[in-house]
Amino acid sequence: YLKITEIKINNTIVALTSFDLVEINDDNDNENDSVRLYFSISFSKRINKDELKNVFEKNSVKLLFPSTSLNPIMTNIYWNDECNTVFFTYENFEKKTEISTPIYQLKINGGLNGIIAADECYLEDDVCVNFVLR
Repeated sequence: YLKITEIKINNTIVALTSFDLVEINDDNDNENDSVRLYFSISFSKRINKDELKNVFEKNSVKLLFPSTSLNPIMTNIYWNDECNTVFFTYENFEKKTEISTPIYQLKINGGLNGIIAADECYLEDDVCVNFVLR
């Protein structure tokens, strides 16, 4: 199977063995309500060239709770030269406050409908990371 070797959100490396809610720091010292986050996902193998353009549909970042918070919007995506790490940027996140804790989810689809490596391997299961921004 294809494996994910590392997930980063901003400069935070996400533990792939934990199902805990991950707290992400806003490194931008941003005074705005809306925050931009940088993601990278590294895979154990080179990704099939035909898959590179479809990665947008095979991963997502979405708001889980509360429905009154902003929904993230993807603004940029690109691959490294080795085609084993994807980098993407989302905007429109809200930080945790005293009265609200927006929870977001990064989801990478697994199985035959997920990302396929150049040797036709695929992720065995979906990978989900739930996170908050502080």
